Amino acid sequence: LEPSLVANAALPNKVLQYLAAGLPVVSTKLDGLFSVFESVSEIYWASDAKSVIRTAAALRVDDLEGLVLKSEALSVLDKFSPKNSVDSFEEDLLRIAKGARS
Repeated sequence: LEPSLVANAALPNKVLQYLAAGLPVVSTKLDGLFSVFESVSEIYWASDAKSVIRTAAALRVDDLEGLVLKSEALSVLDKFSPKNSVDSFEEDLLRIAKGARS
């Protein structure tokens, strides 16, 4: 995606799916995506669509060997697990309810 007001808020499902499968990702540096995954070593950040293509093309099979880490896939699955999602949702509801009472 080209960075824009709407795209910067995106969290593309395909990124989560590729990471959960242990695959590397090349992506434009969208604000929302970057804020969640800036420290994930399996994401190669690019400034624009042309850079994404160049970066992806530069990855060779040799470069990818050993890159797929189960720990990264597990951390993605854990971060977006149903339990963590429900817990986060409940925390947000409690915060909103407390704010409404103030």
